[in-house]
Amino acid sequence: MFDAPVTIAQAIQLALAPVFLLTGIAALVAVFNTQLGRISDRVEMLRGKSHDSPELPQLARRGQLLLFAFACVTLAGILIAAVIAAIFWGFFNLTNLTSVIAVLFLSATLLLGISLVLFLLEVYISVRHLRRRPRRLRQSPAHHPDKND
Repeated sequence: MFDAPVTIAQAIQLALAPVFLLTGIAALVAVFNTQLGRISDRVEMLRGKSHDSPELPQLARRGQLLLFAFACVTLAGILIAAVIAAIFWGFFNLTNLTSVIAVLFLSATLLLGISLVLFLLEVYISVRHLRRRPRRLRQSPAHHPDKND
C-alpha cells in the first residue's frame, strides 16, 4: 500500500512544470490570435477599397504562416495536457509511463519550436513589407499635424 497524500503531492510537484509551460502556450495562443485578427481586419479593409490590392497576397501568406503556427502551438498544448494526465495516471496506477511522458514532452517541445519559427517568419514578412512601403505611408498622421487625412 502507498501513502496517498505523499503520492498526490509528488504527482502535483512533477506536473507543476508542465502546467507552467501550458500557461506560456496559452499566452502564445493569445498572441497568435491577436495577430490573426489584425491581418483579417487589414484584409477586410483592403477588400473594401479594391479587390486587387498588391498587399493581399502578402497578407494571405502571413495569415497562412500564423494559422500553421496556431495549429502547432495548440497541438503542443494538447500534448502537454497529455503529459500532465500521464503523470497522474502513472502515479495512481503505479505504472511506469516515463517513455510515454518523454515522447509526449519532446513532441510538444518540437511543435512549440516550430510554431515560434513560423511566427518569426510571419514577423519577418511583415517587417520586410513595411520597408518596401513608400516613406509617406509609413509615417503616421501624428507626424504631420498640418495634414488632415
